[in-house]
Amino acid sequence: WPAQEISGIVLTPDGTPAANIPIYGWTLLEGDAGAWNNQAKRVYDLTTDDTGSFRLPVASPGNGVFWIVPDKFAPLSVVVSSDMQSLGVLHLKSGNKVRGILLDATGAPIAGIKVIARPVSPEAKDVMEFLKKARQRIQSTWQRETESDRDGRFELPPVVAGKYEVSVEHDAVRVDEDVHVITLANYAGVFVDQKLVLNTDEQEIVLKAVPASDIRFKTVDSEGRPDSGIRFSVFGRTPDVPPLSFAAMGKDKSPGLSVARVASKLNNVQVSIQNKFADIGGAFVVRPALKSISVYPGEYRMELKSVADIPEFQVTKFRVTTIDVTVVDAQNQPVVDAEPKLQAESSDGTAGSSPMKFKKLGEGRWRCRTVLPNVALNVTAEGTGWQSEKHVVTLREGEERELTVHVSR
Repeated sequence: WPAQEISGIVLTPDGTPAANIPIYGWTLLEGDAGAWNNQAKRVYDLTTDDTGSFRLPVASPGNGVFWIVPDKFAPLSVVVSSDMQSLGVLHLKSGNKVRGILLDATGAPIAGIKVIARPVSPEAKDVMEFLKKARQRIQSTWQRETESDRDGRFELPPVVAGKYEVSVEHDAVRVDEDVHVITLANYAGVFVDQKLVLNTDEQEIVLKAVPASDIRFKTVDSEGRPDSGIRFSVFGRTPDVPPLSFAAMGKDKSPGLSVARVASKLNNVQVSIQNKFADIGGAFVVRPALKSISVYPGEYRMELKSVADIPEFQVTKFRVTTIDVTVVDAQNQPVVDAEPKLQAESSDGTAGSSPMKFKKLGEGRWRCRTVLPNVALNVTAEGTGWQSEKHVVTLREGEERELTVHVSR
């Protein structure tokens, strides 16, 4: 993008240059240039220099929002446009210090775990207008993070007064000779993200884990051997008033076995099962075959009342099985307003199976790479005003087949 650099200087509350301070933000093209590219561009790698000076690259013509995020003072947001020359001198504020302690579900302190606070409260009107235009959330602008010490204590870098989403990482991270080593944290319970108002200096908070349950999930291939490539997640809401949201993703424990640790008391639970390689293809079947509410390709999503209602699922994963369908009229000309459809001859044949969705290749040409093998399938085409012939096909696992479906008025 063409860019205009906007200069400025940042000073600390006592008037000294704020040197080597990270700056993050977005910039967005406007006018005719933005009409064909309205995707905001993220800017990561800016810092102030030794004198506190900076230069912000702003899309031209366009505008942007940037956050100056020091470790020892509160973050500061600035809104800029390409017709500006300079922001002048900006002054940081001290902000509020927030201290706290991490406790597991038994009340024991937890060491070496990261605590993260992301802003939820709206900022100035012009900041929020830009974020809306750029299709971004205030939570993704900046964050404060720290790690609990051996006594479970922590202190966040200073924050601006407001409401924050405070979360606790489930993994312990250590740096060993410049290599980040991630291990599953070992403590009783799980943490649920909290919405907290942090509006006073020297504020103390307590983050305590809640009792947890382990949800087991097995994956096998069509021969019953342990397999991988399937992702599962659990979502739910706590019984708190107002309720809090909770989400956890299964982690591999051994070949073919994943486990998700979730809060034991969740309502309105959803379990999502997805093919990690949905773009490549491959069908799967879930057992037990609970009703799916999902319409997303490659996903099987189920609703349950509580965590206690979640069974131990097993998923059978199949190799990619493909059918290419061409939809034509009586003159064998491609039909652009009719789409092929796959449906099992018997509903029992596809109970618990992943969706079989077609992707358009061109005029009248479609491809499905998530065909359930070894099942009799009806192949038809649907479109307003069209009547379709029906083919019945059964594909072997891994097979690729081409088929033409005729439609008529």
